[in-house]
Amino acid sequence: MVSNEWKDYIADSRQHVLSQFNKYGIPDGWRKSIIPSLVDELVDVLGSHVDDFVISDCKEKFGELRVYWYYENPINDNDLLYDKIEKIIGKYELISRKTCVKCGRLATTQSSGWILPFCTGCIKFVN
Repeated sequence: MVSNEWKDYIADSRQHVLSQFNKYGIPDGWRKSIIPSLVDELVDVLGSHVDDFVISDCKEKFGELRVYWYYENPINDNDLLYDKIEKIIGKYELISRKTCVKCGRLATTQSSGWILPFCTGCIKFVN
């Protein structure tokens, strides 16, 4: 059984990372469908280093989620942890390409001009 202290620590860690994403203008569809899973995976990998993890920028660029981050304090197992974080972020950057920026469902098309992924229902309101 998991202790209440551990549950509180995980909830606080999750809120710490999530609050960093909330500072940026991430499209609503991605905010509700991608970001929660991304945050959960990051918190799992970061463990006790969660307070050292800082998102310096997060945005949509060329129809894809972009996350820029760094460590606030040096970490001994820096390279291994860095690779794990980059792998997780890369996974969600790929997922974002196929996720509707408006509603979070599977994107089947892109808008013309500004490149953004949309589902068939939401693209009707864009073009």
